[in-house]
Amino acid sequence: AGSAQVQLAADGSDADISAVAFDGEVNAIDVGIYVQTLMLLMTANGIGCCPQGALAQFAEPVHELLDIPEGHAILMGMSFGYPEAEAPINNYDVGRDAMLNAVDFYS
Repeated sequence: AGSAQVQLAADGSDADISAVAFDGEVNAIDVGIYVQTLMLLMTANGIGCCPQGALAQFAEPVHELLDIPEGHAILMGMSFGYPEAEAPINNYDVGRDAMLNAVDFYS
């Protein structure tokens, strides 16, 4: 089993970035549970956040920015900051399909 770590970088902008990096084996489900809990905690404290699985596809600049040790892989990243409620992008509604169109229940 390996170890997982969350590294944060604050670059002085309105949004910061974090990445989940690990060496060895890590259970992606456990990391997902951790990330969901972190997002709920951030939201409850007025901090907006956006998980980014695609960040792992562009690992080299993230390794450099966060000084992630060699041999550690990036599983995902997250942007976070204080949302500006009046900004048009923060009021964009993408719409949602009905749950029954996306989920099958079996008993």
